[in-house]
Amino acid sequence: LEQLSAGTPLKLKMISNRGTKVYPPAGAITDCVDHWFCRFVNRAPDGGLTDEQVFALLQRVAGQHRWTHLEKLHELDGEPGFTKAQGED
Repeated sequence: LEQLSAGTPLKLKMISNRGTKVYPPAGAITDCVDHWFCRFVNRAPDGGLTDEQVFALLQRVAGQHRWTHLEKLHELDGEPGFTKAQGED
């Protein structure tokens, strides 16, 4: 996934399974199931990001991996408007 996002405005931040971060590894032992959550973030934190840029990455990912859901996350007044995975910084 890191290679698929290379050259795009997005980068892979982490992968979680059952709410616990599993990549990059943090030492936690997790009983994983076949349902993974990947979080991609903007390489330029203060930069804009268009839907077309998100869709372009999704097309790259879809060429090699099956996916089921896409969710755009937002910050509200500088704070995450979403829940982080256990172990995510």
